Parts: sequence; C-alpha cells; structure tokens
Amino acid sequence: MNKIFNSDYIHGYTTAEQDRLIRQADYWKEKLILRNLEFNEEKHLLEIGCGVGAVLGILGTTFPNLQLSGIDLQPKQIECASRHLEQLGLLNTNLKVGNIQQLPWDKNQFDYVYGIWILEHIQDPIEPLQEAYRVLKPGGKIILNETDLMTLLLYPHSPDYQYLQQALWDLLAQHGNPYIARRFGALLEKTGFEYVTNTPWAFHFRKQELRKFIDYVDEWLTPTLPQMIEQLGKDSFRLETGLDFFRNLPNHPEASATLVVYRAEGRKL
Repeated sequence: MNKIFNSDYIHGYTTAEQDRLIRQADYWKEKLILRNLEFNEEKHLLEIGCGVGAVLGILGTTFPNLQLSGIDLQPKQIECASRHLEQLGLLNTNLKVGNIQQLPWDKNQFDYVYGIWILEHIQDPIEPLQEAYRVLKPGGKIILNETDLMTLLLYPHSPDYQYLQQALWDLLAQHGNPYIARRFGALLEKTGFEYVTNTPWAFHFRKQELRKFIDYVDEWLTPTLPQMIEQLGKDSFRLETGLDFFRNLPNHPEASATLVVYRAEGRKL
C-alpha cells in the first residue's frame, strides 16, 4: 500500500508549524470551515488528516452535540491535537494515529467525514475516498474543502512572482496534487457517492483584507523556498524577488488577489 504523504511532507511538523495550523484554521473559520454547515443533532464526525486538531476544535466548540473523531499519520500531530482539544474543553474526542488509506474503524460508523487541505497532499485520492465511503453510515455525507492553487491570481502581474508560483505548483505536484479540487465531483462519483456537488467559492481580497491574506500565505509559502531550490533546482534570486513582490503587493494602490476554494459533498446511500 502506498503511503499517503511523501516522507518530506512540505510543511513539516515543527512546533512553529503546529501553531501556524491553528492560526490558519482561525483565518478560514467563518470564510470556509463553518460556511453552510449545520449539525443540529448528535452526530458522529470523522476528520481525515486532522493534524493538530485546529478544525476539530472549531467544529466541536461551534456544534457541541457533535461526537468527534480524527486521524492523522503523524503521532506528533495527534499529541498536539489532544492538548489543543483538551484546552478547549473537548475531552471526548477519539483521536487515532493512522493512514487514511486504511482507516482503523469498522464500516458504517460515521454520519460525516470531513476533510480540509488534505487531498492536495495525496497523489492518488481514490483509496482514501473509498475508505471514507466504507466508514460512513448509509445516508452519511462526505464534506471536502480544497484550494486549486492555479486559481490564485494577482494584480498587478510580475514575471518573478509567476516563476515562484510555478515552482510552488511543481513542488506540490512532487508530493501530491495541487489541482485536485477541480476533480472532486468526478472522484466522488467514481467512488460511489450520490447527490454529488462541487462548488467553487471565489475569494477576492483588497486593501486590509489583502494584507491579511498575503501575510497568511507568506507564513506557509516562505518555508518552502529551500525545497524549491534543493529539490527542483530553482533560481534562488528569482524566487526571493518573486516573494518580495508578493509581500509588498498590498502597497500597490490597485492591488488585489483572487482565489478559488472548492467545497465538495456527496452522500452514501
């Protein structure tokens, strides 16, 4: 069986990265994570690739009747998730170390399977989706959220930023699939899900919101530059020049950024 993640997963598992994941979830809390979600009854939700529990924390505090479970490949992430959720008072969450290509639960266990920023790190998503289908109860729903990074558009343009952006796409393609979100509809149907939707949500940033967005992306983008140089042989000067342009974009009076994030859903009948 293939591993989910390449051993040199691009974001790493440092304490700084774990803290960043919690900030990232807070950034997307209202924009995406909770958007169009309603869990009014006592249901059981599994987050695949739960990381440090940042998203589970948001779901659990917003919907206190939810019974939460989570799984991640890295023991360090699960340890951090346990601490984070305990601090939030979410003491009954069932967290496991494991591979989402072989979920350690029997079939028909969950009402919801939730995933965010996870399938972009997997080159072949079929096995994880099949496993999600298996552990869902009849009538259960899968909910997936993912960015298509090719949709990130900036104004004004910069050849050096384009060079940096292409390097990022190439790096992510080595370890996963940065364009997976646009395929969600077909993949869910192929897995057997019914009533499938894959909705693109466009986000457009200007002025103060643009500065917040640039700072958010910069926090995870900058640490990937050494990998672009070492693994892909990219030109460090052009990468740094592109990064400087990106960081200073909000200073341009007409600057803007646009990004598409997909929300896909499907039901197991």
